[in-house]
Amino acid sequence: PGSHTKVLKRILKLSKGKTKVFYITGNHDEFLREYGRIEFGNIVVCDELVYKDFFVTHGDLYDPIIKNGRLISILGSWGYEITLILNKLQNKVRLFFGLRPYSFSKFIKNSVKEASVFIGNFEKTLSEAAQKKGCSGVICGHIHTPEDKFINGIRYLNCGDWIENNSYIVEIENKFEIRHHEDL
Repeated sequence: PGSHTKVLKRILKLSKGKTKVFYITGNHDEFLREYGRIEFGNIVVCDELVYKDFFVTHGDLYDPIIKNGRLISILGSWGYEITLILNKLQNKVRLFFGLRPYSFSKFIKNSVKEASVFIGNFEKTLSEAAQKKGCSGVICGHIHTPEDKFINGIRYLNCGDWIENNSYIVEIENKFEIRHHEDL
């Protein structure tokens, strides 16, 4: 949509100045990975990087289901997409009746015990990867759960997403924090 094009145009405009833009690939654009690290102008496309003592990655490369169970991953992605469509319809009805939007898919993820165990293992795995790289923290996404906490002395930051949580990470005066855009 046009709103997405506006964002891309803004990023491209910033990259023409002094701003260096890093695009971190993930499981939804993994086709870019076959090209390796790509640099054009001030834009760098890569799988992961170290930025100011933080390991930055989408996180899918540390997800055992993505790495080892391609079919399960495809089915899970398909199920997630259907849940989002149903959620959109449900929220149209809720808004019609003056109720606040509600994330059914978020409720399912938070209710399933296995999901909690998976998330805990994912966070621990990424924190260990950051530690192995000599970093004091990790910034990731992938599991769509915004989080800012310490795991074994490593700061774990997950930006969440723009679909269910409307969340992102900003850096202000060399400090990272999670923010939420409430107007979406």
